[in-house]
Amino acid sequence: MTAHKIFDGAFVMYSDMHLKECTSYFQSSTDSSLLYIDHCREGRIESEIDNHAYSYLQENEMRVDDRRSHSGRFYFPLCHYHGMTLGFDLDIAVPALKDFFGGFSVDLYELQKKYCNDKKPFVIHNEPGIEHIFSELYTAHSVQMYRRMTSRSTPYHSIWLRISGETASRSSRMVMPW
Repeated sequence: MTAHKIFDGAFVMYSDMHLKECTSYFQSSTDSSLLYIDHCREGRIESEIDNHAYSYLQENEMRVDDRRSHSGRFYFPLCHYHGMTLGFDLDIAVPALKDFFGGFSVDLYELQKKYCNDKKPFVIHNEPGIEHIFSELYTAHSVQMYRRMTSRSTPYHSIWLRISGETASRSSRMVMPW
């Protein structure tokens, strides 16, 4: 995993996992308001979100969550996962975001309210606009390059606010670990 600070309260993390399973001990503090956007470029990752209910993220899918269910065992049935995570500590990132985008506004609290209103992660399937955004982010080799590309791609960011119901669903697919 490689992480880069984008601006105060925001980071991008690239994951290249080559393993069968691992354990996360992540615990968010109760006073933090978090928003995470994960994208799977290749492979698959599965995690238990409730007693015998599993969430998974596979190629060309995006997951939005607040990390309430992010500790425990994670499984990689293909023995690899390549993806990206955009993470936000909303109390810090929201004020910094206005300066970062120079007036262009993205309401991260509204995104969190819309997509993180229950314990299950929100998974978005095969949305071409999202693929475009992430394809540019994967080719970014530095934070400066990332900043230039997101400035160029800002019209696409509004797609998160208008995702169609046909391409998105609450992740509640049942998968048994092996």
